[in-house]
Amino acid sequence: MARAAILEEHLEVLLGLLSGELVDHAGPHYRIDQVRFHPAPHNPAGIPIWMAARWPNRAPVRRAARYDGLFIIQCEKPDQLDEVRRLLEDCGAPEGFDLVVNGGPDADPQPWAEHGATWWLTQLGPYDLDLDEVRRTVTAGPRR
Repeated sequence: MARAAILEEHLEVLLGLLSGELVDHAGPHYRIDQVRFHPAPHNPAGIPIWMAARWPNRAPVRRAARYDGLFIIQCEKPDQLDEVRRLLEDCGAPEGFDLVVNGGPDADPQPWAEHGATWWLTQLGPYDLDLDEVRRTVTAGPRR
């Protein structure tokens, strides 16, 4: 509960700073006096904010619905995204909301896309990272 409150306040401060406006904030965890972040984001809509959640923990998914995307971690099967998407929709996720998943360089992203994933992140490592595999993956570019 305490970490969630700190995260909520942190996001409030971050969004204020990313607005390019002068920020004053006095909360239980952060105090910001007369701070302006330069340069402000070029995109008038701001920088998309993606949250992360370990599935099946639903509280972070509900929080993510208020932002621009969700990187769902430990979602083991593509059809589990159906439940994630329903929860996001029930929580009012905006149109264009990104649902991000990841897998190894040889994994097929298509089944995940069929269940609503909008982004595929190729995961390399973190243990026994093979530099040749990294080079092959980068050279191959994004899967289509």
